[in-house]
Amino acid sequence: MVENVAYQPSFDREAYIDSFNFSEREKRNRDLYTRRQVETHIGERFNVLLSKTKYEIKDGQIYGENTEEPFIEIVQRGVEYRKRFGNSEDWPREQAELEGFIQIEKTLAGENSKPGDMMLSVSPSGGSYDHNFYDIFTLKEEEGERYIEGRRYSSSLSSKETGERLKKVGLMPEKAEDSPEYFLSHPIRIEHSKAGFTNAENIHRYLHMEHDYATEEEFLEVIKICSPLITSYINTLSESPIDERMQLLTFNAILNKADMAMYHVRSGRKTPYIDKFVLTDMKTEIMALGSVKVREVKTGCGSSGGFELSKGKGSGVFSVGEYGNKEWFICPKCNYKADGPVGNTCPGCGLTKEAYAQESGEPVCD
Repeated sequence: MVENVAYQPSFDREAYIDSFNFSEREKRNRDLYTRRQVETHIGERFNVLLSKTKYEIKDGQIYGENTEEPFIEIVQRGVEYRKRFGNSEDWPREQAELEGFIQIEKTLAGENSKPGDMMLSVSPSGGSYDHNFYDIFTLKEEEGERYIEGRRYSSSLSSKETGERLKKVGLMPEKAEDSPEYFLSHPIRIEHSKAGFTNAENIHRYLHMEHDYATEEEFLEVIKICSPLITSYINTLSESPIDERMQLLTFNAILNKADMAMYHVRSGRKTPYIDKFVLTDMKTEIMALGSVKVREVKTGCGSSGGFELSKGKGSGVFSVGEYGNKEWFICPKCNYKADGPVGNTCPGCGLTKEAYAQESGEPVCD
């Protein structure tokens, strides 16, 4: 298992072991929560848009959509709750978040703001807060009614990297700190078209100009492809919460399938390896994809990779010599690497031995 992992299936396992006495509604909520967590983790692997929220503006205050309480009061109540029950090391950060939202409300809900104006709030990981992301709030207007759209993006950039990129375009003072408290208490106002940023997606693209990221459309397509495996992971937790091996196999399979799906979506072509498993049973897909090494990715809240499975008598290895060549397969086209046999088709790009032989003129190996 990788160190400082961004997602721990063991937490899911513990939650489901404790859920035997849950009501049907509680179980359904647990399943929905787990699905959302897994989908969020996939999004963090691709630095994608995590959520989109609409806020209403009433009398100069920001409200959650269809709510009767100013959002700033909800944040304030959260700060007070954490002062009673939270970790004291987090208090400065939580107070900074409140101060920052006060500025966001004052700026975007004020009379002098213009549709298209944005506020960028950077939220680095730290303390009890594992996720590294940023929120972009945009003032919009439709049929004379103003509202604020909030978009949350996952980020694999460190605080320092984020600060450096913002300083390059004059959005942060040169001597600004790169601490969570500074970022949260100093949301950045971006007037429409300033520095070429016409919308939230422009800002996200700039902050990841040297890092890979996925669009919202790509991410939704990947989730659609991975959804059956995510359902299987949840079912395994619910029906066999102590079956750690099957849970880890399924989780590994989800991440490998997500990488394959993203290649499929971006290439605009069918991936034979994905199509192959549409015609077979779920267990076969889990065993095949779950046993292949998962690409490790640095995310904002740790490393995202696969989990090693204990190899006992049922490991499938016949002799010690089989461990001598650790990388059993390296695709000559997309450089996909696997620690086990993958058959005649590359899991990464769908290249077959026959297709490679035809393209390269080299003979097919058995």
